[in-house]
Amino acid sequence: KLPPGTIFDGEMMPPNGRRGKSYDVTKITGSLPETAIWLQEQFGWLSYNAFDILHLSFSLTGLPFYQRREKLELAVNSLLDGGESIRYLPQEKGLKKAFLHRVWDEGGEGVILKNTSAVYGDRQAWVKVKPTLTYDVVITGFQEASLMSEKVGGEMSPTKFAERGWIGAVVYGQWKNDKLIELGT
Repeated sequence: KLPPGTIFDGEMMPPNGRRGKSYDVTKITGSLPETAIWLQEQFGWLSYNAFDILHLSFSLTGLPFYQRREKLELAVNSLLDGGESIRYLPQEKGLKKAFLHRVWDEGGEGVILKNTSAVYGDRQAWVKVKPTLTYDVVITGFQEASLMSEKVGGEMSPTKFAERGWIGAVVYGQWKNDKLIELGT
């Protein structure tokens, strides 16, 4: 049994341990309880992949990753009861490019490469590798869709955005020095 307040860092994984995209999880976790249970009964149960451990009976964030990893494996192994509701992925060492392509071939989103000597929270010590770039931004507003657009020949026609009731553009920004800076649309 783990001490109260144990904190893992990880993510929910799609049913049956298959690799998948985040929407494979959110269609279950975003459902009402009855629907979430029904979906898992039909397609398999979600599991939790623990990547790191941050707290046992004291904070572990000041320890290098390789020491936290040892504690993570011990903690997860102490929880296993024959099921696979929580697990940790084996570490891959060596041929990073081949591993990344294997993950992509199996439908995974990507990998995180970590400096094993780094303490938790050092963002310079890890890199996320995905087939597409993603950005964390703050949605600050939106622009209404134009009702009409001018075609190349000069004629006017309704826009597909207005016809469908969509917005025209999202305004986005990010926080810098506790101030929201709008970056564009």
